[in-house]
Amino acid sequence: MCCHVTGYGDMYPVSRCSQLISVLTGFCGMFFMGISVTILSRYLQLTYDEYCMLSFFIEADLQKKRQQASAMIIKAAWFQYRHRNSPDTILRLKTQRNLIKALHFKKNIEYQKISGRERREKQVTKIIIISFQTF
Repeated sequence: MCCHVTGYGDMYPVSRCSQLISVLTGFCGMFFMGISVTILSRYLQLTYDEYCMLSFFIEADLQKKRQQASAMIIKAAWFQYRHRNSPDTILRLKTQRNLIKALHFKKNIEYQKISGRERREKQVTKIIIISFQTF
């Protein structure tokens, strides 16, 4: 009964009938656990329409982040231009840092866009392959 993980071995069936019942009980438990996990995973899996809607929301969120990043770059560049001849070096360094942060933020968003698109393309091809296999 160790393969079914039903106990520590301190109590075990002695007769052939009880051994058969314990083996059948173990296999039925594994079967029903496997069936329930399969049903649950199919229930939680996204349909194609849900996946398209999720992709739309992700793309809209990335578009909003890109707009915010572009606005941050314009704002930081404007401050950098306005304070280029300032005698205050701390202010100039701060505006330079803000511009670099804004550029870095924009770069990270573009990387998310590319990696997200590749992931979605792989998932869509997987969905198409699975749908053709079911027919």
